[in-house]
Amino acid sequence: MKVKELAQLAIKNGYTGDTCKGWDWIRDNLEKLDHIFQTEEYKKCNGMKYKCMPLILKGEELSQEEERAISTFWYLNNQVEHERKKEAYKNKMLAEGWIKLTEDVVKQAFSDKKKLQLNAKISNDWIGFKIDEIYKPFVSSEGYCYLMKTKARTRGTSLCKFENAFCKVI
Repeated sequence: MKVKELAQLAIKNGYTGDTCKGWDWIRDNLEKLDHIFQTEEYKKCNGMKYKCMPLILKGEELSQEEERAISTFWYLNNQVEHERKKEAYKNKMLAEGWIKLTEDVVKQAFSDKKKLQLNAKISNDWIGFKIDEIYKPFVSSEGYCYLMKTKARTRGTSLCKFENAFCKVI
């Protein structure tokens, strides 16, 4: 199916360009552009719109509304790819013996007086960094869970700061 025909079908099936109307139809029909999304050339673009859109459009003449419909295909495909990568990373970590960092794990390690080897990411405003260190768990009198550097006595990091956090009890 040509990209122009697909854009026209999306518009016919409820896509308006305003809010998220018609996105369910587009999400259900993403596979119609898999012949583009699954190519090596497309995957090398790493989901960057300015690189991906020319590959999807391939010089076809589209109206502004049709182009916006196709960019919604691009956007929803990126969401699917991010979820797929996140799930693959989770499965890899679980297969390697890591466990998902939760309050229950921190509370159990705190009560057993054990430490946690942490593998996670932290994002602060515009910068993000990976953490691969050993932390000691701490549970406050109110029941809040924190992870503290091994030599720290008073300051800890709340669990909500960590993204994609996995740990090993040591």
